[in-house]
Amino acid sequence: MKFELGEVLKDIVTGFTGVAMVRAEYFTGCTHYGLQPQSLKDEKPINWEWIDESQLVKVKGAEKVERERTGESGPFPKGPQM
Repeated sequence: MKFELGEVLKDIVTGFTGVAMVRAEYFTGCTHYGLQPQSLKDEKPINWEWIDESQLVKVKGAEKVERERTGESGPFPKGPQM
């Protein structure tokens, strides 16, 4: 794992910058990150982009985005217990 989720990353090809929200590791060895920009357009979030790990660098001086993990996330946060 080259980057941690929550880090601010930049695509060296396009300059696209965003917070790493998800990481996809493929059977073939490729790793892609889903980046969510921190800015808005017309008061709405900008669509995030999937970018190959080899094109990404960590943005120096950018603060990692943290969130409180409550365990109440996902499609069935309070689903049946076994």
